[in-house]
Amino acid sequence: MLTCHFGTESVVALCGSYALELVCADVHSYSRTAYEYGGGTTEVAVISLGGIVVSRSVRVGGIRMDAAIINFIKREFNMLIGDRTAEDVKFDLGAALPMNDVRRAFVRGRDLVTNLPQTAEITSTMVYEALKAPCQAISPPPSSMCWSARRPSLQAM
Repeated sequence: MLTCHFGTESVVALCGSYALELVCADVHSYSRTAYEYGGGTTEVAVISLGGIVVSRSVRVGGIRMDAAIINFIKREFNMLIGDRTAEDVKFDLGAALPMNDVRRAFVRGRDLVTNLPQTAEITSTMVYEALKAPCQAISPPPSSMCWSARRPSLQAM
């Protein structure tokens, strides 16, 4: 049975690149999973013993995350915000993992019914819910990353 555990650096940043420790009990070695977020794609690589074990490119990036935030605010508040506002929300409140502390921010946009300016208060929990689908498209389950890197069993030979 293959088990994987995320190490102590499992806090996820949504912009730039970061690495988190991945310990695979089957391989008995330490590796780092590096994510590089771009506008349209995200590069994911598992690095161990000085080399890339497995890598992939996913066509989900910052632009799709911004669109997810825009659509969430449109659906929840009946308000339209721009790309720049969505990116600011992503940087200020965005997280790919649930956070213990809830942060709040006010967002200004245009009411879709009256076309008048509107302000709404959003929380980091709301932004987490908005970003859940794009982040799940980027990050495979830890077991599948370890499966790609594990040795063939002796019974298969």
